[in-house]
Amino acid sequence: ELSTRAIGDADGIDRLTAAVYEGSQSLSKKFSVSEDWNTAKTNGIELTLIEGRSYKILFWAENGGNSAYAITDDGRITVNYDDYINGGFAKMEEMDAFFGTSSITVGSQKVEDNGTITLSRPLAQLNFADNATQPETGTHRTEVTFHGIATAFNPFTGEVEMLDMDKAF
Repeated sequence: ELSTRAIGDADGIDRLTAAVYEGSQSLSKKFSVSEDWNTAKTNGIELTLIEGRSYKILFWAENGGNSAYAITDDGRITVNYDDYINGGFAKMEEMDAFFGTSSITVGSQKVEDNGTITLSRPLAQLNFADNATQPETGTHRTEVTFHGIATAFNPFTGEVEMLDMDKAF
């Protein structure tokens, strides 16, 4: 008898970052560019790459006020939950994010409109609800403790790094 409500509906997304990497075994970030989300949706993102080289590109869409995620120089997304533990429901909405990856080898011909990138949500959403008691007005507090949470993931390989300790929200 639990019900859920949808949060994280992408309404808070306002920035798209494209990070460009080179390397076969280990990636090395060459540069990144950020655009306003609506501008990127309308006009796309233009990248100038060197002919004859192969690249992996990470597309990361998030809320500009988000301070939890960082795009690393070796191709991972790291997350630090500390600013969000006590921020409440509204602050957690900033953590909604989407990603997509692409690989390209630049040839001798100029490539226009190399296709569409589909972004997907890399994070699970957990909803907690309890109808065992009658609703009461006022402020309510619930504490949820996770035993091991993701602290980084590699969007190119799907590899996830976990924190080996408890984290309470």
